[in-house]
Amino acid sequence: MSGRDDSALIGVLMAHQVPHVVIGGWAVITHGYVRYTRDIDVLIPDSADARTRAALAMSSVHAHRLGGERIQADSELPAQGWQLETDHGRIDLLLEGEPPLDFASVSSSAIRTQMGELSLQVADLPHLVAFKRLAGRPHDRVDLDELASINGGELPILALPGIDD
Repeated sequence: MSGRDDSALIGVLMAHQVPHVVIGGWAVITHGYVRYTRDIDVLIPDSADARTRAALAMSSVHAHRLGGERIQADSELPAQGWQLETDHGRIDLLLEGEPPLDFASVSSSAIRTQMGELSLQVADLPHLVAFKRLAGRPHDRVDLDELASINGGELPILALPGIDD
């Protein structure tokens, strides 16, 4: 790996026409809580075309699974997605879930922001909160607390099947 360059990773997705929305730490930063993130997380549609384009894009930057095999142009993206190390740093490719965390819902309300010279879509606050609630890891709870503080103590909540039933 030659160094971390998240904008190069997004540029590779764009060059290969992989539909995506940035989620995770970069989205948290976009919504006002500036913190370190070790990778860039992107949501992609769960379609054969998006999976194929993602594999091709990742093979072009010599991606390999953390501690595992290299991604080839014909690699099959598993249902849980990929955590990858590339020539430009780490990226997590996540496949869409059920509504409201499906790609159409997340992308239709995504906000536009800049990353260097690139204009990209980032999950809006309600969807970001939903992803963080679903993940439920300790750093996700910290992110939610900090985002709530920035937003006057309250966050928008989307009902999540299986969690809010």
